[in-house]
Amino acid sequence: MSSDTEELRLSLKLYLAQSMLESVVYGCYLVTFSVAMYVMTQRKGVASMLARWDFWALVLLFLIATVVTATDLIANASILYNTFGLGGLHPGLSKPQIHHFNLSMQMLAEMGYVFANILADYVLIRRCYVVWNSDWRIIVFPIFLSIVNNAVGFSAVVILINVFFGSLSLEKQTKLSDNANKMLEAFFGVNVASNVLLTFLIGKLSLEKMNPDAKEDIKRRYRTVIALIVESGLLYPISVIVFEIILQVVALSPSLYPLMSTLAGMAPTLIILRVHLGVSINTLGETVNTLHLTALNGGRGRSGKVSDDGGSMEKADEEHTV
Repeated sequence: MSSDTEELRLSLKLYLAQSMLESVVYGCYLVTFSVAMYVMTQRKGVASMLARWDFWALVLLFLIATVVTATDLIANASILYNTFGLGGLHPGLSKPQIHHFNLSMQMLAEMGYVFANILADYVLIRRCYVVWNSDWRIIVFPIFLSIVNNAVGFSAVVILINVFFGSLSLEKQTKLSDNANKMLEAFFGVNVASNVLLTFLIGKLSLEKMNPDAKEDIKRRYRTVIALIVESGLLYPISVIVFEIILQVVALSPSLYPLMSTLAGMAPTLIILRVHLGVSINTLGETVNTLHLTALNGGRGRSGKVSDDGGSMEKADEEHTV
C-alpha cells in the first residue's frame, strides 16, 4: 500500500472521528440547553428570564457553538469530497475555490472560539465579583488579563485571515503566520493562568468561610465544595494542554476549535440548570455557582457539577442583574 493511500486513510479516520465526536458532544449540549431553557422559563417565567444576564449568556454561547459546529461539519464534508476526487460540495467548484471555502470555515471556527472566550470571561469575572461582595479590587487584574488576552487572540485570528486571504508575498505570509501561531499559543497559556487564578480566588474564599468549630457534616459539605472548585478549575487547563499537545504532535490533526467552543457553552448550561433545579449546599450557594462558571472560561472547554442553594443563588442574581 502506497504512502499516499496510507495518508488518505489516516485523514479519513481523523475527520470521521472528529465529526462523530463533535456531533455527539453537540447533541448532549442541545439536550442540556433545551432542558435548561424549559426549566428556567417555567420557574421564573419568560419575561423574568429575558431580563437576566445568565439567560442571555447561555443563549449566546449556544448560538456560537451551533454556528461553529455546523460550519466545521460542512468543512469536513467538503474536505472528504475533495480528498476522494469528488470535487467540493458543489460539483462546479474548482480546487482553489474549495480551498478558499475550507479556509473560510476554519477561520470562522477560530473566531467563534475567541468570541466564546470573551463571553466566558465576562460571565466568570462577573460571578467572581458577586461572590467577593462586589469588591472591585479582586477583579481588576482578571479584567485586565481578560482584555489583553482576548485582544491577542482576536488579533491572531485577524492576522491569519489576512495571511490566507490577503495578497501578501510568501515571505510575508510565513512570517505573519508564525507570529499568529505564537500569539495563539500565548492566548491559550494565559487562559490557563486566568482560570487557575480565578479558581484560587473562589477556593480561597470557600476555605475562609469554613468554621473550624463546625460540625463534621458541615465540614464535609465545605470539603465537597472545595473539591468541586478544584475539579472544575483544573478541567479547562487540562483540556487546553491536551489541545495544544495534539496540535503540536499530530501533523494531520483536524481543528478542535468547534469541540472546545461546544464544551465552553455546555459547562455553564449544566451549572445554571442544576441551580434552577435546586441542587444545593445551603451554606455556599453563591460561591459554588461561581466556581462552576470557572469551567466556562474561553472557549473554553469545561464541564463540572454544581451544588448551590437555589434561593440564595437566584436572590443574588436578581440583585446583580445586568
